[in-house]
Parts: sequence; C-alpha cells; structure tokens
Amino acid sequence: MSFNVAEFRANMIGDGARPNLFSVSLVFPTNVINSTSAGQKLTFMAKTAQLPGSSIGTVPVYYFGREMKFPGNRTFADWTLTIINDEDFAIRNALENWMNTMNSHAGNVRSPAARNSGGYSVDANVIQYAKTGQELKKYKFVDDQLNYIDKKGRRVDSEGRLVNEDGRYINEDGKLVDIEGNLVDEEGNYIVDVAFVMDNV
Repeated sequence: MSFNVAEFRANMIGDGARPNLFSVSLVFPTNVINSTSAGQKLTFMAKTAQLPGSSIGTVPVYYFGREMKFPGNRTFADWTLTIINDEDFAIRNALENWMNTMNSHAGNVRSPAARNSGGYSVDANVIQYAKTGQELKKYKFVDDQLNYIDKKGRRVDSEGRLVNEDGRYINEDGKLVDIEGNLVDEEGNYIVDVAFVMDNV
C-alpha cells in the first residue's frame, strides 16, 4: 500500500492532544495548615502529571496440560505529580504538614484529626484540555472509603461503619465517633457523657 499523506492528515483531526494542556486540582484535608490557599496554588504550580494508568492481570487455569488465561483483578499504577516550589514554600509546607498528621516526625504518632482515612484522604482531579480550552478528558482520584452505600442509602466505609461526607465515623444519631464507637469532637478528642457519669456515681 502506498503512503498517502492526505489520508494521514485527514485522520489527525485535532492535530494531536497536547500533553502540556492540563490542570490538576487537589483539596488538602481541613486539618492541614493553610489547606485552602495551598490547594488553590497547587493548580498553578503543578508542572507534570500523568493520566492514571491501570492494568488487568491474568489468572492462569490449567486444563489437561493446557494453560488458559482468564482476566484477573485490575491494579492501578502509582500517580506521580511534580510541583514547582515557590519561595513561600506554601505547597511544600502543606504537604509536609499533611504527612505529619499521618505520622509525626518526633512522636511517631498519628494526629487525632487523621484518625481514619477521612482525615487524611482527599479527592484529586486531572483534566486534559483541547487547544481551544475545551475539556477533553477528566480523571478523578477518589477516596475509596466514600464509595460504599448501605441498603438504607447511607454512606459507609468498606467495613460497613457509618461515615459522613468528610469520611469521618459517625453513629446512628450523626455524631462523630472513633472507630470503636466512642464519641469524639471535631479534633478527635473523646467526649465524656456527663449525664451517664452522674447516674453511675
């Protein structure tokens, strides 16, 4: 078959997607210092980010000496993001503070505000744009704890425990609790039921 440049050009309708026409948005957890301003700045300072990759493994099954391959589980590759560090260190400080809430440097403990994944997991978006500014493709990385709904239509984690919109554990009355069901405040500190204590004095 002879090469026809006109046919090639006819199939390259949009002149190819430009890898530099993208944006990244990420909202830091509310317990991170300067979370709002750092999240807004990250959209402008994100230098490189790849579209998320995934692959489906194979499950070999042997039958009379013959290997048959069936589709296995889907696995997702690590997502890498490169950010320009400005002189105010706003994003880097927010990232370091974020990690510190999950595990502190000196104390080697987790912050009460990050007691469960709702306190340290967030959603992120990667958007690819056309040269006209039109949104071509959008990928959303979602905290999987928020993806479960029970039979009553309530948000739950993978173990069936009730969670609120922020992914924090709640009881049947909608009050914040820890993973064992004990009442806690917004900071994750335990709340003592005074009426219960008085009744048992």
